[in-house]
Amino acid sequence: MKKIVILLCFFGLFCSKTNAQDEFSPYKFGFQFSPTFSWMNSDSRTINRNGSVILGAKLGMFGEYYFGNNLNYALASGIGFAFNHSGKLRHDDGGAIWTNSDLSLPGLDTITAGTTLKYNLQYLEIPFSLKLKSNVLYGGVLKVYAEIPTIYLGINTQAKGTIEGNTVDSEKEDIKPDTKLFNLSWGVGGGVEYEVAEKLALVGGLHYQSGFTDVTKNVDDDKSKATIGVFIIRLGLIF
Repeated sequence: MKKIVILLCFFGLFCSKTNAQDEFSPYKFGFQFSPTFSWMNSDSRTINRNGSVILGAKLGMFGEYYFGNNLNYALASGIGFAFNHSGKLRHDDGGAIWTNSDLSLPGLDTITAGTTLKYNLQYLEIPFSLKLKSNVLYGGVLKVYAEIPTIYLGINTQAKGTIEGNTVDSEKEDIKPDTKLFNLSWGVGGGVEYEVAEKLALVGGLHYQSGFTDVTKNVDDDKSKATIGVFIIRLGLIF
């Protein structure tokens, strides 16, 4: 809750700054609350994706800097939280897992063949992107945009793990010591901005995000790589 309050305070400061700008300002600011659907992948032949996508959310603020008086090209960035970036991985081979974490029961750090591990990860996220935007369409109230590409820097703030199908199952284990601090990913997306008032528009879009760094710490000689994929329904306001 404290994290959300901090973001809202920053958002209020950004809005105040925006309102003080004149109509030719190259700066725009906004806020998003976007549902997400995430999953995990592994490059190991014995560790496979298991289960459907998992619902999460992105909450945060963003800013855009337009080149001069041209409102068609901008550099975009922001800060926010990615909640419940999750997925399930089925381990065809048994063995040691989460050996750096203080698990709730003895023996949980050893699993049998066919066990599924569910990861629930939370990140403080900073995106960077190039934003392309059309001229005004549909009666002067609609614009189409694309963000190609977007680079995301994620900082791990929380990691919970669930063990399913083992001799002993467990939920909501603190497994942050067995996950990486940073997660880098890339993405693409696009959508529309619909003006509802002067200097106020609703944002709606579809975005895809794919990790290219390992989010887990490997055990012993395991060299497998686990990454997160995310489908985002972008919902927000821009000022």
